[in-house]
Amino acid sequence: MDVLEAARKYSLDVIETKARKAIVSPKFLGLVPLRCFAIAHRGRLREQTLLAAKSTLTQPLIPSWFQEVELINATDLLSLLTYHKKCADAVYALRLDLSWMKSHYGSSEGCSWLTGQQLCARELDFEDDYYGNRGNRGNEYYTGDCGCPRANSPRFTLFGGSLKWWEDFMEETFTALQDKPCRETVKASAEKTVQTVKARDCQACSPKVSEGMRDFLELFAGKIEETVSQIEVELSF
Repeated sequence: MDVLEAARKYSLDVIETKARKAIVSPKFLGLVPLRCFAIAHRGRLREQTLLAAKSTLTQPLIPSWFQEVELINATDLLSLLTYHKKCADAVYALRLDLSWMKSHYGSSEGCSWLTGQQLCARELDFEDDYYGNRGNRGNEYYTGDCGCPRANSPRFTLFGGSLKWWEDFMEETFTALQDKPCRETVKASAEKTVQTVKARDCQACSPKVSEGMRDFLELFAGKIEETVSQIEVELSF
């Protein structure tokens, strides 16, 4: 903060430009977004302040004390916390309408990794022909369910069915998003679930869950980004 104020006082444009860039560098925003927010807002840097505010969504709703909090007043802090809560509520509401997921996958075949569906085969004997020649053996293919426990409720069911581990993942993820409504929350929950499912050694779920979760992470993160981008933080500059 001292560097920024000094640069402005003595018209040191190069130093001020570097200070602006430093405040919103991924290194600092990823580690100390609240400090970046306080410094940027105190310096009346609108673009940097808004970017830092969005980055604070990776932090808990109720933050721990940080020294730079003294740079902003109670009204500004309340505006930031209100913005955080609005984002969390909007993201949490996504659980009520899963049409964004159904539209992405199209059908149960598009997300068989979370419904437990697998292609099964049973061997058939065909009847002898008119001359007594023995019929060829062949396979009949059909779609069956894996042995993983089914979901207990229809809350996160897609296309008529889903699995218990998927229901647990969605429930835990949405709960965590109430505190940190961001991509990182979904990523952490997805990584945990992938390890859990692989440990089950299910022939249908285990081989496909990593790829399926990677795709879902991008889908969910994109939806979160779309949702929070519609919410503004109300600050005066």
